[in-house]
Amino acid sequence: TIPGTQEWGALQGPNPHDLASNVQLMAREAAAVATAAGRAMLLAGIPPGEPIVLAGHSQGGLAAAALAADPRLQD
Repeated sequence: TIPGTQEWGALQGPNPHDLASNVQLMAREAAAVATAAGRAMLLAGIPPGEPIVLAGHSQGGLAAAALAADPRLQD
């Protein structure tokens, strides 16, 4: 589960759930929030080929869609 926007400042900061990630996701560019979610899956030990459900609210929904469309994740 990927949460929505938590930081509304114009500059990207240490929290990837920020306005900068919103803009990047809408532009279909790499976003820190999607990178953080992918890293969290690796750290959780999810093995390759394991079925997963990506869910999110607001920005998290955009990040979930971006991750689902990422060929590296699909592999």
